Amino acid sequence: MYRMPDPLTQDAVRTLMKDRRYQDKSHPEYGDYVKFVTGAFQRLYPEPEKKTIRIGPVTSEPDTIIPDTPPIQVAQRDNGVPAGEANDWPDPMSPSEPDPGHNRPRWPGSPANRVDPNYRDKLSRFESRKPALGQEYPHVDPYPKVNREGGSMGALGKYGARKPVLQDAGVADQGGNWTGKSYGDVPVDSEKAFLGNDRAQEETLAGSTANNGKAMKNLGILGKDGTPSAKYKERTIQTPDGNTQISEAGLHAAAHFAGAGGLRYYLQQVERNGWRSGPGVVPKDEKIMGENTDPEKWREDIESRLRAFKTSDRVWLY
Repeated sequence: MYRMPDPLTQDAVRTLMKDRRYQDKSHPEYGDYVKFVTGAFQRLYPEPEKKTIRIGPVTSEPDTIIPDTPPIQVAQRDNGVPAGEANDWPDPMSPSEPDPGHNRPRWPGSPANRVDPNYRDKLSRFESRKPALGQEYPHVDPYPKVNREGGSMGALGKYGARKPVLQDAGVADQGGNWTGKSYGDVPVDSEKAFLGNDRAQEETLAGSTANNGKAMKNLGILGKDGTPSAKYKERTIQTPDGNTQISEAGLHAAAHFAGAGGLRYYLQQVERNGWRSGPGVVPKDEKIMGENTDPEKWREDIESRLRAFKTSDRVWLY
């Protein structure tokens, strides 16, 4: 019924996704066309082979179990894989090589499908898959990850969603209580439910990314077209770890961490210092950083996110 693109590339599939038949649920061809686009993704990104993760040298003995590291017990994930399992996550890759197999759209019509897989993969490396010093990126499912640093509700899931992000998405109310909002007919009424629901986390990221984009436009960080404004386009910041060129994706990643207001505060301080950053350049502001935050670590966290993305990296597929 529909012709498969030849050659079948990521850009070709992005073009298919822009079609009204994919976007408009009221279109008479919506169901068939969504199946067609899903099939194109499956051809482009076939399921990776299942891997058994071995610890230590390969021997005839059963796989070694690491002591004192019980699996995280959370709800069954909505894609049928128990959360917390070290399942078939692939070998670590450089930040410039995303994991398209695990980042392809799984929910036709979902706003999560708009977020570029490369952006999601890199962001998750900062928010949930950052390895311990001297270790590789862990072969674990990032969705059930919890970081209690910073207090309140903590940073939850693959993208380290904190209270403001959860509130913005309607998952939590102003008091920090779970609202029971449903994703794919699965209500998110607890931390456990959020950690066990891939779709809730992906759509929360899509929503917060869109809202951060609007906020950055209002603050003059992004222009009307969503790319860095004239003030920041092709701007380079001299940091202790080298020159860092500002990019759209880097700004979004930094705003995901610090909020659009926090990012503006950082940019204002380095601008005052002639676009040079380093210890003492960004003074502590408890209203922006939080009461117990180390300002130097906060600055470094922003700069590491800005540095990880290139000007060619995209945030949105369409």
